[in-house]
Amino acid sequence: MDIKSCRTCGKMFQYRGSYQCPDCMRALDEKFVEVRNYILDNPSAAMADICEENDVDQDTVMRWIREGRLLMSGSAGGDLHFQCRNCGKKINGGTYCFDCSNKLKSQIDGTARDLQRSIDKLSQEKHGIHTQGLRRK
Repeated sequence: MDIKSCRTCGKMFQYRGSYQCPDCMRALDEKFVEVRNYILDNPSAAMADICEENDVDQDTVMRWIREGRLLMSGSAGGDLHFQCRNCGKKINGGTYCFDCSNKLKSQIDGTARDLQRSIDKLSQEKHGIHTQGLRRK
């Protein structure tokens, strides 16, 4: 059992992959829903307005955009630019553009298939019947 201190409130909690306690994670998720709904109701809102109206800092909104939870559009993007990590193409959020994301998925799928074939082959060799070296009498 790993115990951590919450980066937001300082409370001790059982670590389960997040550096925030469950209460702070829940509050952040609620804030995300609030911001998302505000953007849906005000699609041309500027980043400053989004942050001010929802009492959330720009770094948090930017993290949600990088994570792909929110997408930039209209004037909300302002002078903020995101680029595909692979090809440099401008994107509205996330890490990769649509094309690079598809290429990466194809590569991962191919690697997974190759790995499964290797596992299957090793399994057959381990459990198969080997007759080499045996002679009939």
